[in-house]
Amino acid sequence: MKVGHNYPSKDILLMRIAEEANLHNVEAATIRSCDKRVFFQGRAGAVFTVKARHLEEKNWTVKEYVHWTVPALPPMDNFDEVNKAGDDGDNNEEEDNDEEEEKDDNEDFYSDDPDDFEDGDDDGEDGDDIIGEEGDGDGIPKAKKRRKRKTTPKRRSPIKSRWLVPLIKQRVSECPNISNKECAHLLRLHVRLDFLTKTLLQRAKKACKFELFGNPIENAQYTKAMLREMTVRGHKVKSITKSAADVMAMLEKIVVQEEADRLQAKDGTTMTREMKKKYANDWIHINNEMLQEGGLGIQMIGAPIPEFCAGVFFSMSYSTSVVPHLQDVFQADAAHMNFGKYTLFSCYGSTANANTSPIAFAILFGNEDKAGWQAFWEFAKEQHPCLNAFNKTIITDQAKGLVDSVKLVLPTAGHFHCSYHRRKNIEKYCKGGKKMYSGSWLYDRLLGARKKDDIDKIKSETAIYMNTKTLNYVNALNDHEQFPGARCSQAENIYMYGRTASSSVESMNQANKPARDRTAVDLMQSMKLIVDLETRRFNEKKEMAHGWPDTLTPHGNKLRDEIFSKVDFHDYHIVVGDYDDKWVCRVSYLNKIERRTYFVKTPVMGSHFGGCTCGKANTESVPCHHMVAVVKSARVAGLTPTNCMPKWYTTEMWRLQYPMDQHLLCDFSIESLKQSELPQTSMRYCPPYSAPNKAGRPMEGKRTKGILEERKPKRRKGTAKEAAGDWNSKHDKGKQSR
Repeated sequence: MKVGHNYPSKDILLMRIAEEANLHNVEAATIRSCDKRVFFQGRAGAVFTVKARHLEEKNWTVKEYVHWTVPALPPMDNFDEVNKAGDDGDNNEEEDNDEEEEKDDNEDFYSDDPDDFEDGDDDGEDGDDIIGEEGDGDGIPKAKKRRKRKTTPKRRSPIKSRWLVPLIKQRVSECPNISNKECAHLLRLHVRLDFLTKTLLQRAKKACKFELFGNPIENAQYTKAMLREMTVRGHKVKSITKSAADVMAMLEKIVVQEEADRLQAKDGTTMTREMKKKYANDWIHINNEMLQEGGLGIQMIGAPIPEFCAGVFFSMSYSTSVVPHLQDVFQADAAHMNFGKYTLFSCYGSTANANTSPIAFAILFGNEDKAGWQAFWEFAKEQHPCLNAFNKTIITDQAKGLVDSVKLVLPTAGHFHCSYHRRKNIEKYCKGGKKMYSGSWLYDRLLGARKKDDIDKIKSETAIYMNTKTLNYVNALNDHEQFPGARCSQAENIYMYGRTASSSVESMNQANKPARDRTAVDLMQSMKLIVDLETRRFNEKKEMAHGWPDTLTPHGNKLRDEIFSKVDFHDYHIVVGDYDDKWVCRVSYLNKIERRTYFVKTPVMGSHFGGCTCGKANTESVPCHHMVAVVKSARVAGLTPTNCMPKWYTTEMWRLQYPMDQHLLCDFSIESLKQSELPQTSMRYCPPYSAPNKAGRPMEGKRTKGILEERKPKRRKGTAKEAAGDWNSKHDKGKQSR
């Protein structure tokens, strides 16, 4: 920068001044900043002066520029407090008495607090907006008549949030829920970290999201257009809406419940029916403006009747033809979204190569509960009737209402409790660790049993040594709902494929995290991103499946090699029986219990896989060591390690799960819909304060405070009372500023 340089706009001028200050490690104070002149001066002894004027013929022209590079920035704690701006002292320039000074953005104040790089709310209002004030370059504070306490020196950053948008826009498009720390890391080569405040980063991220994904309020108006476009492309979709009366009923229930809990905790008062009704009416009257803005107030004449998007259900276009060929074990789970109070429900199955394939999705307003799961399973059953079969198994955790909804909507299918969550609950309630005769020890033994008889035997042998409380807790659930051996003993053709936990769907929740992150911006954007992700995964796996040359899938080859490498057939006594439709063999290992194995003569997809009375063929769904010994001994002509593997690990089955005739289309976006469709102005998203708080997942390994340590009450975030307070506070500040 030099004297006489011209700049077309004030923004570019301020950016150049910030670059100069950033380059020379100089703290600069805004002495004057209006429509006609700009005056910046250095602080803490730094020589840095920039004066510029706005001239009609030359736009913004630098009139004075002086700087002296300091070796290092002084420590932040040693800065003196500065006063507000005074006159710019330039006697050669004319004063414009009728100009009004512009208010600088609050985002340009900074502090050296390390918490500046922690995550905050997306609206950028959770930090101290005013961390500094304008002052003179000498840093000498004016005398004050009264000073109650010493305040922290306030300092100003020369950086504006709009300047950071192009630098982080690409990363925000990939990870919309990016943290402040990662943003600061990306900007470290462009801006000094001292200048990157929490509010500055939050506003930059918010500006990026609005540029990339649009305004959520506007996007909600294209909900039906989005669903219509997905239907045209073959996807199965369904939406549910609520009226203003329905949302108000939910809100009144929450408001009254919060007040009832508060009174009960305060002095044990129980609210009567009249008290609840009066409190609800008073609350609605006090917060009428907030409710009116959210579409929950009085209906105005001529205004469209508001509709609230309470949820969407969707299933991929290819799933109808794919689900019947998946393995018979399915896994379901729910995950909190980052937008409002919406929750993502999902169900996945497994393919021949141990990949996951989606069954159905739902994004519903509210927490995970029985009503939400029941609606989800009804949609899944409508799209895939084969789910309600006796040989199908649904693995879930013990979430509220999930188990009951599965039994209600899919009564014929079997339900199985996730072993990971079940084990965690046993460790929590039964204690004792994993030592012998503890709850975890017993559960692991029963989980490894392969037949119902083995489970009963283990229980009878250990009952006399077990604690009564532990024994009752382990036996609280039916055996076929928690032990694979008992589940497979219910019928001959029930298989568990070695799966006892909902780990696959938990992994897919993590894989779909970009979609959940995008809901920090919009619900429709999240649904679109999930479809995009599943489309890309399907196309990649389809190309892999139809290009694989072997008889077994890569995962099938891996299982075959592991199983056959551990067996020496010389240790087995084998007697082969030849029947019309199968070979039946009596096999004993080292003269122990004799087992009966069989192989079918007519191959299915090239597989002669049969079964064994030991139970592993059903629980693990692979050949047991008795079957492997028969194959390796060559006592049955034609059996090989490859053709004795089950059909659900063959490449032929893998290709049925990724059919070539399925061509997925997802060639539209919210932006394209806005250009071709008219908005439905009556459609809105449900306000977050009309649903109860989300419980969340407990922290692992959290230390329990001692009895002498301070225990502060937890603050409930996101309640209706806090929402009303935040709204009133925000609008009161707006009125004061006007």
